[in-house]
Amino acid sequence: MFRQFLQQILPTRKTVSGHWLIRRLGFNLNIPCLFALNKRTIPMAAGVGIFIAFLPIPFQMALVTLLAILMHINLPLALMMVMITNPFTMGPIYYLCYQIGAWVIQPPLLTSQNSTLNYLLQIGFPLWTGCLLVGSIAAILAYLVSRLLWTNALLERRGKLAQRLTMLHKKHRLARQQLPG
Repeated sequence: MFRQFLQQILPTRKTVSGHWLIRRLGFNLNIPCLFALNKRTIPMAAGVGIFIAFLPIPFQMALVTLLAILMHINLPLALMMVMITNPFTMGPIYYLCYQIGAWVIQPPLLTSQNSTLNYLLQIGFPLWTGCLLVGSIAAILAYLVSRLLWTNALLERRGKLAQRLTMLHKKHRLARQQLPG
């Protein structure tokens, strides 16, 4: 069930290979695990994608593509997770991260003459602290939830298989009992 759902929503190797950035950078997408759907590549892709999504940096998709290739994780899912931060959600997410970072480190109020240093100390440091903290927690949660969903789907599939085998065994036993002789 979970695998079928992922197969429906995730792009294929051909779709991703045709993207202009992938073609331009010359990434080799012939690595089988980049599109594999298994209990290792899916949770890792969810965690890495979410973590990178919370970093306030440009070119998040290029970074997650590079990490997916280096870590041998599912590339389409990692790219989808990065899309959590888009122009509509970026402001609220980074504001929340800034507030959490400011609460954690409680930066002192500085009235320095150097406005760049003042900016880095007043806004940049709490923002990065909050982004790393929230991104780490969100990545761990994404990893655990996707691993749990995968395990649950696997157990459900095994349960249905065992139920089907039991039913076939009963039918076979009844058929043998009804044979004359």
